[in-house]
Amino acid sequence: VFKMTLGELRRLVSTQRTGQTLIVNPQIISALGTVLNDSKIDPQFKALMLQLPSNDILAQEEDVLDAVAFASARNALVSAFVEQHETAMRSLYNTHHKINRIGDRALKNILLRYLVEAEAEGSIQMAATQYKEAQNMTDTIAALSCLCETNSQEKQTALADFYAKWKDDAVVY
Repeated sequence: VFKMTLGELRRLVSTQRTGQTLIVNPQIISALGTVLNDSKIDPQFKALMLQLPSNDILAQEEDVLDAVAFASARNALVSAFVEQHETAMRSLYNTHHKINRIGDRALKNILLRYLVEAEAEGSIQMAATQYKEAQNMTDTIAALSCLCETNSQEKQTALADFYAKWKDDAVVY
């Protein structure tokens, strides 16, 4: 899946540079959906399989570094994925949110990230709620990171709260 999504991101970056509309290959979205909906895959492994290549990886593949093209390509891919599979993503998020194991946290946090990135309805509130109710730093940072990618009041509230809680802890802050 990683190689397929990397290839698709590269194609989308190239398309963005030509000024054409970005249309994600439906086979890529279908492949991601197959992984998402396969209940036999371990949650942690599923989270790894659903992880898109980073800009660092993409940059190694490109001759010209174009942050706008990279962001547009990722946004198109994530938006198409969420558009096709939002119901399943929300269901899996809710299921794995209740379980406090490493793999379950990894899966729910990547799903939360995609929902927030795609600006899915209610996703900012989901991230804010996860931030407020988090019982571990993994969930706290994942939710805070999602909120930091928004221009929302929830972002400001969470940042102020995080600072107030941890400003005197040298390990965290």
